[in-house]
Amino acid sequence: MVYMACPIFEHAERNLGAFFKDPDWNKINYGLQLNWNNFRGRREKLIFKARFGYKEQFAINYNKPNIGKDQKFGLLAGINKFRMHEIQTTTIENKPAYLKSDSIYLYEDLSTSISLSYRNYLYLTQSLMLAYMEIDFRDSLNHLDFLGLPYNQKSRFFSLEYTIEYDIRDSKNIST
Repeated sequence: MVYMACPIFEHAERNLGAFFKDPDWNKINYGLQLNWNNFRGRREKLIFKARFGYKEQFAINYNKPNIGKDQKFGLLAGINKFRMHEIQTTTIENKPAYLKSDSIYLYEDLSTSISLSYRNYLYLTQSLMLAYMEIDFRDSLNHLDFLGLPYNQKSRFFSLEYTIEYDIRDSKNIST
């Protein structure tokens, strides 16, 4: 079993140039990501992430790459919660304009996903993923003009994704 703790310390500005032009130290993110490789001794991977500050995020992901007698199937599941007190509403003179509330989160999203993969040949992997996402904006009375959604109403949807990966490299960095 291999444990790895990765500290999170980042600035949430659009890019480094925007930070140098207007250094806002209130946009700092901090936290910790814990990776538990070879969880239970079966090449499984478990990831916990807690990020606080400007962009808050809480996530749990689980990956089991070898399922079944022939070990050709894999399973990946995760849940992710993301929220912010401040959102960009428009751009004025090529600069973003923000709306902020200290009392409520103006943006929240919750996403869950489960993916089943099948690898019947050495270089070919197929995956089918089902995901659910719930997004909630609480920004202003201009909500309908800005997003096309009624004010204070959550947007919920499912997605289904099928991917085929054909990778013939000899050396691969396995990160999932």
